[in-house]
Amino acid sequence: MVRRVYLFIFISFVLFVIGLNTATFLAGFNPRQIVNVFYLSERTVAIALLLEHIVFESGVILHNPDDEEIRQAVWEECSGTSVDPELVMRIINGYKKRGLFCIDYDGSMGLLRVKSYMLRDMMGVSPFVLRDNIKMGVTYLSMLMEKDPRLDIILCEYLKPASSRTLFEKDIQAANRQAMKIYSEYINTKPQSEPRYAPDTGEIIPFISHL
Repeated sequence: MVRRVYLFIFISFVLFVIGLNTATFLAGFNPRQIVNVFYLSERTVAIALLLEHIVFESGVILHNPDDEEIRQAVWEECSGTSVDPELVMRIINGYKKRGLFCIDYDGSMGLLRVKSYMLRDMMGVSPFVLRDNIKMGVTYLSMLMEKDPRLDIILCEYLKPASSRTLFEKDIQAANRQAMKIYSEYINTKPQSEPRYAPDTGEIIPFISHL
């Protein structure tokens, strides 16, 4: 009897993982999802949010925004914040091919790779609505900028895997490499005559990499 219960639990878990992997693969067509047995809770939440969006908002026909829609939304959501819209566009362009409705291997969602924990203090938003996705990302970036002025550290923190319980150092290293790539591309396009100032002291914030 006990053996049958354990067998039932095991089979149920295997079927759950297969179903979850299939769903997240279809949401982003990332081959890594087919054999992904990690980040289960994060990806489960992401799939539930996507299904909720399809059922209650968009229907089965999903509209991926074009470049102009994305840029306009970014500039409007960054207005009145300390976040440079050009930085947000750099992050988006780093993952843009995956689209607004993509769910990544770690459960990150949409253009700005927002995580489920970003929803805790934001009611009535959906990571699969363009403005909401960008608003969530910009809000979290703004919060990180208040804690640490170093842009490279901010990007590494923002792009790290959705779960702090990740078993793979290589996932963190891959996220850090992508963060440093975005960081380098961003600062190389910023004129040296346009320093960034700390809002409380007025001092210039240096863009220095410590990685």
